[in-house]
Amino acid sequence: MTPSVDVLELYGFIGGWKDYVCDDDFLFALWPWDWLIERNSERERSGILFCDHSIEVVTWELRFVDSRHSSVWLSDGRQVAATLEEFFRQYLRDPWQLM
Repeated sequence: MTPSVDVLELYGFIGGWKDYVCDDDFLFALWPWDWLIERNSERERSGILFCDHSIEVVTWELRFVDSRHSSVWLSDGRQVAATLEEFFRQYLRDPWQLM
C-alpha cells in the first residue's frame, strides 16, 4: 500500500519513537518506520498500523483516502479521525476519545 503525503510528512519529520518508548501520560507510542514496516508485513489489513496505546492494548491504523490524506481507524474497524491531522488535534485535546 502506498502511503499518503500526510503519512510521509509525519514520518519524514518525526520518524517515530524508539522501541517501547511512549508518551508518559497516555502511553501512546508512534512506531518507528522500520517497526511499522515489519508489523504491517505480518498479515493483510485494510490499512497501515502505525501506533498503539499501552503496548498494543489499542492499535490505530491509517487508511488511504487520497494522495494527500489518510484517515485513522481503530483496529476493531471504527473510524476515529477523518485525517491524520484531526487524529493528532484530538490527541492533544483529549486522547481518551480516541479509544
